Amino acid sequence: MIEKVFTASCSTILSNYLLMKFIVSFFLTVLLSFAGTLFFPWWIIAVAAFAVAALIHLRPLASFIAGFLALFVLWGAQAIYLDAKNQHLLATKIASVLPLGGSYIILILLTAFIAGLVAGMAALTASFLRRTTGNKVVVKMVMKRENVLC
Repeated sequence: MIEKVFTASCSTILSNYLLMKFIVSFFLTVLLSFAGTLFFPWWIIAVAAFAVAALIHLRPLASFIAGFLALFVLWGAQAIYLDAKNQHLLATKIASVLPLGGSYIILILLTAFIAGLVAGMAALTASFLRRTTGNKVVVKMVMKRENVLC
């Protein structure tokens, strides 16, 4: 009986810890990307997402989702804000040039999706790189312990 309660509480603590890491990763990616785009070109979002995913270790899918959602929300909100300031004139004209049927809403969603995809792929790359380098370090430590390496 006590083991079941202990197991349930441990799994709850673990899931809360992972959720907290996901939320911190999300907000840190948003913050670094927003600050970075003030001073650097647009592609700094990939660098920011990569750095956050490399520092805060999550599983690859969780890293991708955190990076994707962070930039989807950030660039979507920025696009809506800037688009509302000029009464949707520029976005409507650009959407009419592209095969979007003149819908500025689809253009905003497409912009947010592309930014999210860039950041998600950068975070996924960092997560896989961390997993790969972490395994190499473990293999080297085991080989040294077994005196395989000189």
